[in-house]
Amino acid sequence: PAGLADYAAINGVKVVRLDEVIDTLSDKCEFPIRSMKKDDVAYIMFTSGSTGVPKGVPMTHENYINFINNSMDILQFKQGDVFSDYHDWAFDISIFYLFCCPLAGGIFAPVDSKEDKLIPLRFMQEHKVTVWSSVPSCIFRMQRLYPAQVPGTAIRIMFLCGEPFSLKVLKYCQDVMKVENIYNFYGLTETGVENFYHHCLLGDVERYEKYGFVPIGLPLPGNHVFLSEEKELLLAGMQLTPGYIGGVGRDKFETIDNERWYHTGDVVVKADDVYFCKGRIDSQVKISGYRIELMDIEANIKRFPGVREAVCIVRGDADVRQIIGVVLPEQDEVDLEGLRKFLVGQLPAYMIPRQFNVVKEFPVNQNGKIDRMSLRAMFV
Repeated sequence: PAGLADYAAINGVKVVRLDEVIDTLSDKCEFPIRSMKKDDVAYIMFTSGSTGVPKGVPMTHENYINFINNSMDILQFKQGDVFSDYHDWAFDISIFYLFCCPLAGGIFAPVDSKEDKLIPLRFMQEHKVTVWSSVPSCIFRMQRLYPAQVPGTAIRIMFLCGEPFSLKVLKYCQDVMKVENIYNFYGLTETGVENFYHHCLLGDVERYEKYGFVPIGLPLPGNHVFLSEEKELLLAGMQLTPGYIGGVGRDKFETIDNERWYHTGDVVVKADDVYFCKGRIDSQVKISGYRIELMDIEANIKRFPGVREAVCIVRGDADVRQIIGVVLPEQDEVDLEGLRKFLVGQLPAYMIPRQFNVVKEFPVNQNGKIDRMSLRAMFV
């Protein structure tokens, strides 16, 4: 459009036509596209450090393109869609909009201000965003500010990923935000951004109530899945990184029946023909001889009226360990005694937290996820 060209000229922005870039016969092409091979490194991401010391993760063209092709097939974008550029490029969900947006003939809408990062409703409305991608925590913060009614948005595709997607947030997206197409994606930096997806349907809140979370769904084509005896998820297939930079972390990879697998460290179970992520295998704690999934406790706490969000942490040494529940209430207070009585009817005694703490906000990291390490430091 002429207006865009004028803006670029005034501000010294270089304009490159996509059709000229991909036309390898054009003398205007600045990129030696034909020299790119599928096993050439396309980009390098660094793990967040939540699973140990940050490591460089090289991804080849073959690694990421399978995810992009699947996204284009599943999400049914329209030309002119406005894609939210919510996360910076150091977070691998950026691969989603960096490639899908131009391939769909869409428009980038970068979220720049801290205020819009925290509560993005104004941004969604002003820029008429139609494709929103972020972690669920971002929508959760909107839910706290606008619990019953949200001024209309143009969002028709919502792509959530990166952390557990609670049923309460799903209900909010469906009933209050009125988003028709909501997807939960699951994946890892080492395995090409996303490996599972679930298209949320009306009735999912009731359908999966006993699990407490939206399922991660089913594997994207091109991903191979194996669950160990400990229910740890192992992934293989064309999206698997060649390995960490410098050859570190070799213990995360294993060859089984001539296929190379990555140990995700996540506990995953299959129920009702879909997969659920139950959290990190290192959040699977053992107390008094019992193996406990902290996410199972969190899911039950969040079923209690008045609780908006909950996180469980463990304190003490190997001999004396206790589960501590940290609760974010719907309003100013929550009936903790009532919560304890409720949990007695839902969980065995060894899974009921010894202590509850109420907070007004959960700390979040730079990617908008709940910062469990900071939360643990507050109460342990």
